Amino acid sequence: MNNHLHEPGPLSLRTVQRALAADQISPPELLERCLARMPEAQRSGAFVTIDENGARKAAAALDPRRRGALYGIPCAVKDLVDVDGLPTAAGRTSGPVAREDAPIVSMLRAAGAIIVGKTRTDELGLATFTPGTHDPHDPGRSIGGSSGGSAIAVALGAAVLAVATDTAGSARIPAAACGVAGLCASAGGLPGGGTVQLSARFDRLGLIAADGADLALAWRQLTGSSHVPTPTEIYTLAPGSLGRVDAERLAAADAAAHALGAKVTELAGPPLPLFGAPRAIVIDAESPIVRRQLETGRAHTAEDVAAAQQRLDELGGQLRAGIGSGVLVLPTLAGVPPRWDEITEIDDQSRALGRLTRLCAPFNSSGLVAVSVPWSTDAAGHPIGVQVAAASEALALSAAAALRTASQPRQSGFPRTG
Repeated sequence: MNNHLHEPGPLSLRTVQRALAADQISPPELLERCLARMPEAQRSGAFVTIDENGARKAAAALDPRRRGALYGIPCAVKDLVDVDGLPTAAGRTSGPVAREDAPIVSMLRAAGAIIVGKTRTDELGLATFTPGTHDPHDPGRSIGGSSGGSAIAVALGAAVLAVATDTAGSARIPAAACGVAGLCASAGGLPGGGTVQLSARFDRLGLIAADGADLALAWRQLTGSSHVPTPTEIYTLAPGSLGRVDAERLAAADAAAHALGAKVTELAGPPLPLFGAPRAIVIDAESPIVRRQLETGRAHTAEDVAAAQQRLDELGGQLRAGIGSGVLVLPTLAGVPPRWDEITEIDDQSRALGRLTRLCAPFNSSGLVAVSVPWSTDAAGHPIGVQVAAASEALALSAAAALRTASQPRQSGFPRTG
């Protein structure tokens, strides 16, 4: 086992759990293996707080006779989510120390997970770039956000699982850029509370793991769900409804859709770019964080907000009706995230934000579950993520797990045990 402790890349939850179950590695040994990856993760800006002492105490205190579903699994938590005894800075330089765990953190601990620290985020989760982070394989480039630190932590093996939030793609965007998998759960799909809120209407909790099969496993083990449906209706969106997307990413999504083994039907719409303007109005008006930052002259009237919400309801209804009980497959990103020197000006950031969120944000607006999974790489070696959306976690994650099997991404640093 020790020969594999320093190999690069994400750790497979499935493989690690088999090793723990077979007593090939103990929780403290697994934790030390993740802590050994921290310097590399920190060179890419993954963590704002690393709780080595607390994690070591928690790992040592685990009772091998009472193994929870996530027994001994090192987990990172986005710094918008409270962890008892650690500050919640929410992307700022400092913040109040949490006096209790957020419900999702309590759920993880109850399942036996070990909290290793808090990961970097955009300030208050407002943007889509995660300042202070960079692409581990292309240091001059952003990996998106706002859950960028969580994606880096998993991609570099400093954690096996990470908590994220997702308002417009915040979990899926950096997961796709880092070559790992990100879940945007349904509203209420994971327990809320103890989290800095940007938009009550669009905020979702999420998870980041090595691939779709790991996400599906973590979801079942956290929630107790045993439902694993087989997707029988597969849909794609007409390229004209996606807006401008790099050809390699369109081809990847098409290949992924056909890999699911069922007939693929192309939907005409709705065009995803149409979600952008009304969604921005609703967030501007309803988010207290955004509203405080707006100038008085940019305030929206009640009529503006009502019309925007009605438009979102119409578009979301069209999207849900088109997908029905099936699965929609599309690219996660329209292209590789920008380099940091390309987004030094506000206007450049706004354009980049629109392109990064265009294919992700409509699912938050539509009440759908969405999962990004690693599929391939482009000609320059940047990861390409493929997104699956459905009406439930069970259906979306079932498709995500199947895509992992079809794409066969790189394995973790632990040998298979069965």
